[in-house]
Amino acid sequence: MNNFILKTYKRIVVATFCIVCASACNDDFLDRDPLDAVSDASFFNTAADLQSYVNQFYSSTLPRYIYTGGALGAANVGLDLNSDLMVQNDNPRLLQEGASSLAPVTSSTWTSGYSNIRSLNYFMENYDRIPSRDEQTDQYIGEGYFFRAWQYFQMIQSFGDVPYIIQVLDPADKESLFGARESRHQVALGVIQDLDSAIANLNWKGTGSAAPAGRVNKETAIVIKARVALFEGTWERYHAANGTPFAVSGQDGTNFLQMVAPAIDELIDQYFHGRGTIQ
Repeated sequence: MNNFILKTYKRIVVATFCIVCASACNDDFLDRDPLDAVSDASFFNTAADLQSYVNQFYSSTLPRYIYTGGALGAANVGLDLNSDLMVQNDNPRLLQEGASSLAPVTSSTWTSGYSNIRSLNYFMENYDRIPSRDEQTDQYIGEGYFFRAWQYFQMIQSFGDVPYIIQVLDPADKESLFGARESRHQVALGVIQDLDSAIANLNWKGTGSAAPAGRVNKETAIVIKARVALFEGTWERYHAANGTPFAVSGQDGTNFLQMVAPAIDELIDQYFHGRGTIQ
């Protein structure tokens, strides 16, 4: 009996040893993705991956229409600071004729803006790794285009001409990293192109993956397209007409202004003709 138990024990030990040795020689057994982090190789495989990626831009890019006090909570309060609708108490001279001010050496609008743009460019270069496209994936792809357009629109309003980068740059590519600014006219055309891609992919409000409240939808992209076209068109038109230093050479805003009515007509067709009644 004791000999039988001893032989059985030896067999178990030998079998365990063989299994361990075989596993140790198998690279696949040791080559495992980390359980506490997402790897590049395992991402961009599902619609949920795309959704998870674009979710970050709702808080880092879009304004917050709430007031909870403090710098972040009051973000919506300052949306009109660059207009003639609101005077900031610490710098009212900027709204006086002939007044001037020195631009700061650094700007969080610039640094955070290009940080978001880089992340969005990474998304654009990788979303096509998804095995197949459907309504869900198209919705989140459309959101990516929308957020990049929105970010560059903010840059135009703050800085005018800016470097226009739509691919992930190699840190060693100094020429691209320190490239010249692109004409605001060309950047605005890029914004419109991204918004057209967003419109083509996004769902209408309340449908499909755009059903959750607060989700970017086709209506959002159409309205912002009209807003961008109207903003840039009137900028070019009136600065050209008045011969200011901010006029865009060779442009009078006509091409942008002609985009406004067709964009709004698409909404009118959808709500009055497509659905029958205004929503």
